[in-house]
Parts: sequence; structure tokens; C-alpha cells
Amino acid sequence: MEYVHLNPTKDAYAAIKADVDANAAFKELVDNALDNAQRQGRDTVTVEIAQITNDDGDPVLLIKDDSGGLKPSELSMMFALGESEKDDIEGSIGAFGIGAKKSLMRLGTGFTVRSRHQDESTGYEYTVDADWLEDDDEWTVPVEEVEMEAGTTELRVHNPGISWPDIRDDLATDLQDTYDLYLRGEAPVTLRLLFPNEENTDTEPLTPRARTSYSYTPWDELFPRRYEGIILNPSGVSSPVYMTVEIGLLVTGKENEAGIDWVCQHRVVERTNRDEVSGFDEELSKFKLSKHKRLKGRVELFTNGDASDLPWNSDKSRIHARHPVTDAARDVLQKVVHRYMKAGYGEVEPAFFEPYTEGSSYAANGGNIRTVSLKSRYQRYHRGDIKQVQINEKPTDGSPQIGDMQATAKAFAHLGITYEHLPWVKPWMRPAYQALVESKRADFGCFESLESLDTKPPDFTQDGRDGAAERDRLVDLAQTHVNHGIRYTDPEDWERPRYRLELKNAAERQGIDVDALDPVETLPEFDDDEDDGRDDSSVRLSFGPFSEDELTLLEEHVGDMEEFSPEKRTEVLVAHFRRLNMAGVRFEAHAD
Repeated sequence: MEYVHLNPTKDAYAAIKADVDANAAFKELVDNALDNAQRQGRDTVTVEIAQITNDDGDPVLLIKDDSGGLKPSELSMMFALGESEKDDIEGSIGAFGIGAKKSLMRLGTGFTVRSRHQDESTGYEYTVDADWLEDDDEWTVPVEEVEMEAGTTELRVHNPGISWPDIRDDLATDLQDTYDLYLRGEAPVTLRLLFPNEENTDTEPLTPRARTSYSYTPWDELFPRRYEGIILNPSGVSSPVYMTVEIGLLVTGKENEAGIDWVCQHRVVERTNRDEVSGFDEELSKFKLSKHKRLKGRVELFTNGDASDLPWNSDKSRIHARHPVTDAARDVLQKVVHRYMKAGYGEVEPAFFEPYTEGSSYAANGGNIRTVSLKSRYQRYHRGDIKQVQINEKPTDGSPQIGDMQATAKAFAHLGITYEHLPWVKPWMRPAYQALVESKRADFGCFESLESLDTKPPDFTQDGRDGAAERDRLVDLAQTHVNHGIRYTDPEDWERPRYRLELKNAAERQGIDVDALDPVETLPEFDDDEDDGRDDSSVRLSFGPFSEDELTLLEEHVGDMEEFSPEKRTEVLVAHFRRLNMAGVRFEAHAD
């Protein structure tokens, strides 16, 4: 009987490195150290990454850890195809059993493995070189005893295939991002990661990246939340996957922070995802930085079973968009993200977020993320007691508080007034109110400052009142009064700043001294036909584009508008064309 030999060739080693870059290769070796530390029952592990020189002065990459070391029988696990220890601990990072092999092949053309188990009296080492990798008949390497510290493992990569200066900065940032939770001590093992300084003269601990700067805004309950206890059990997965979602809005919109981070086994896989993985442009609307650069979230997935059930790819750098676990996670994610998306940067002003930092006296929940436990609901769901899991702990639908304050601030800025004692304006609302009214005043460009009132103005959140409409009414009133040579001396306190401004503007446009107008204490009534002769049904005002000659002529009448805000420019143009209308000019200016 003849046999077919199915043993791999040495070319298999070259093939497995094809899908891994240098950063991913280093991270696979850190993963191994973290898994081994957990296997050995260690709470902390130190990993050192450096480039050193050998006795001949040649560069060597060093990856050293104190995770507990390997037993002599486990030494082959580092490089022998088909050997792995990833199944003997719960929650391992190792998912595919080839991490160290492809990493060592990616980083150089030869290496030395040295390790001493914490319970062994001596260490052992073996070396794989280029000659061994080219010999298909040789599948063994000699192992020698070596003196080294108990519980440590050293990997020395010879003939590196990378330029250390070219990768150093990017690798440092990548390591900080990937192991953020491990560096903070918020994972099963706390990681201390030693990394060369910029001069490559010494190693220093990498610090965790800065924590997310959420806005703890009380407005419409848009403060950040952490939804815990979610249990996913999709078909094709051997063990339940536990999910946590953290979602909130940033104090300041940042393009390099916005989006959803995805984490598997406490290891960050993708940062700032903005595509179909997180459900954008599918279950959720399309992610647009112009509108959503405050949106920040994190999905954490964890299993005590086989880590290969999680939706990361083979080098743990991407999340598969079409994977049973991703699909199940996305169903949950869209339930809690939607209302935060609606309060994106493009629709709600910064004033509702920026004053409410973690240290603000008005920060919701004392500047802490609100935790929402969904565990009992998901347990009942998987038992069949309920048909679906309801998540009601979310921001207020429609953001009515924000809408009311926006309308109020805009109206006050239109009218040139400020008043902080409206019954519904609570103390915690005042930082947003003050910032918003001032922002609107600056945007409109009509008033140098706002007049503080002692008496209550109308409530612009009730009865359909609108600040822009009141402004237009006062513009018309002032123009009519100038046309009739009068000025009204007794407007309401809240009307006075706008009326005076428009009376002054109208008088100046007609070359009249406003103080020369006859004062009247009672608001006179004018016949509509006497007012300005306008027939609003037959006249449509729209502006631009203007030719250079038209702009020159226009500026002779209304002055240089280049420094005006868009709203102020519109007001001046409207008033100018109304004067033309009152003079008997009939026109219709079309805008393309």
C-alpha cells in the first residue's frame, strides 16, 4: 500500500506571515505573554520591546516578558505548526494558534527562543535560522540549557526585516491604543509595557491613552451610559458572548476620536469605526463628521469559550461586518446609539456640551458614566420569558429641552435682550444659556451687547412665538415710523433694543436724524394702504448673484456689507428693497 504524505513544507512558514504587518506581529507576541500570565495565575505582566545589538554589532529585536515562562515540553509551541495552548484558559486572546509563528517569520529571518518556567530550576533555548527554514528534511532543532531569571521568556529576532526608526512612533501609539484596558488595569491581567525612548537608549513604560473626554451634559439626558450584562448567543457560536456598550458625546468634537471602538477580550481591535460594522448607513443613518464628530462609543465583546468565535480577523486588526456575533451586537448597538446620533455636532450647539465637563458642578451623575445593567432582561429573553429586550434608559426622544433653549436663545439674540429668570430655566441650564445667547449674538452681528431685562419677556417656547418673526415685525414697525416721521417712546422692555436699532438704521438710510423724529407715547395705527404700499402677494424678494456693477451700485445705497454676518446682510438687503418698494419700484429679483 502506498501512502500520501500530508506533512507541510517549510514554505508553510513563509505563507503564514503574508497577512500580518510589523505592528500586528509585535502585538501577537504581547498577546502570548498576556495569555501565559493568565495561564500561570499572574495578575500583572511586564513586556519589554526593544532593538538591541548582538556581539557582532548587528541589530536584534528583543521581546521579553515575565509572564511565568514555558516548560521544556511547551517550547515547541512557539514555532511548531499545529501546536497551541490557547484552549486551556478562559478568555484567552489567542484565537487562531499561529500568532507567534507568523509574527516571528514577519519580523526577521531567524530567531532564538529562551524561556524558564517559574517552577523550573533552569532555562532552555533553541535557535531557528535561515538554513533550517530552507531545509524541508529537517524538522528538529537542538535545545540547550541556559541560565536566566525564573518565569521569564525572551525572543530574539535576528536579521530584522524592519527599520526600527521608521516604525517606532507608530508602533508605540498602536500599542497604547490596542492595550488601553490592560495598561489601565481594567482587564484580567495588568500590563506594564516597556518601550524604547526616542533616542533608543533606554526603555520606559508606555502610558495609557487619555480617557475619553465625554460631556456629562444633563440636557435631555444626553450624558454617557454604559450598558452591561448583554448576552449574545447567535447560531454558529460555541459559547455565549458577553457584550458591553459605552456611548456618549464628546466635550469637544474630534475627528480622530469620533466613532465606535470595538474590543474583543479586552483588546482594542478597531478604533473610531464609522461604517457598516457599527451599523452606520444601514440600521443607523450614515456617519458624517460634520454632524457626528461628538459621537463616541465602545463595544466590548468577551467569551469564556473559543476566542475564534469572536468577529475579529486573523491578525486581530479588523471586525468582520458580516459575522453572526457582529450582526447580533449591531442589533443592540442601534437601539442605544440612535438618539445620541441625533444630537450630533451639526444640529446641537457646543453650548449644550462644552460647559459640562467631568469636573463641572452641573455634570450629570457627578461626572460619572451612568451604568445600566441589562443582565436580568437578557437572561429572561434567552429563557423565553420575553420576546425582546426593551432598552428604555436612553436620551430623551426629540431633545425638547434643547429645542426650547435654542428657540429662546435665538429669539433673545434677535431682540438684543437677555433674561435668566424664566421659570423653566434651572440653575444647571444657565451655563448653556449664557454661552448660547452670546454665541447667537455674535453670529447675528446686530448688537455689540445684549440688554439685561428686569421684566420677563415672552416665553418663546409657547404659543408658536418666534424670535425671527418678532424681529421682522419690529423692523417693519421702525421703518413705518420713520416714513411717518415719528418714533415710539413706550415699547415693551423686550421690544426696545431691537426697535431702537431698527429706528436708527431706517433713519440713517433716509438721511434723517433719529432725534428729530416726533416722539409719540401711544402706538399709532396706520392704514395698510398708507404703510408702505407693498403688495406682498405680488413681490418676492430673493438676492444674488449680483454682478460687480450691481454690487457697486448697491454699496452706494447700503454701504460695504463685507464684514456683516449673513443674517445682518439679509436684514440690510430686505430693508433696502422694501424702501424701493415704498418708493413705487416694483421688481422681482431671481436667485439661481
